[in-house]
Amino acid sequence: MEALRESCIDTYKTDQHRSAEELASQYGSIREILSEHLDEKQIKFIPKVDGHCPNYGDHTNKLLELISASKIGIAFLRSLESSLDMELRQKEAEIRQKEKEISTLKKTYEQVIEAVSQLPEVQRSKAVAEWKKAHRDIEEFSKLKKP
Repeated sequence: MEALRESCIDTYKTDQHRSAEELASQYGSIREILSEHLDEKQIKFIPKVDGHCPNYGDHTNKLLELISASKIGIAFLRSLESSLDMELRQKEAEIRQKEKEISTLKKTYEQVIEAVSQLPEVQRSKAVAEWKKAHRDIEEFSKLKKP
């Protein structure tokens, strides 16, 4: 649409107004393509331009109408783009937050796994300590029984 607007301005400046109908036809094609990608409420912001110019003076007016309509359309499309950019930034912030949460959970899980992996060692150490104590008790009991 920006290229079409530039063409309309160039045509107006060079006084070749007879090509206004062709430019209006191209504008109509662009608007039709946009209507396939925008919903009904959005396409209403892209002005319609009739391509027919019965009189010579109408060509000049048609060019001015095309320049104006394309400028409005471009402004609307840019506003959509900025809305999408804002939405994208929000999604990126959400993703960063989720990544932080995942990182925190990962560290916690790693600590839990480490603790669980050490659990058998702790239990074995306790068992060994109990066995040693039991052996000492047996030895002491044996010494007491020996006359």
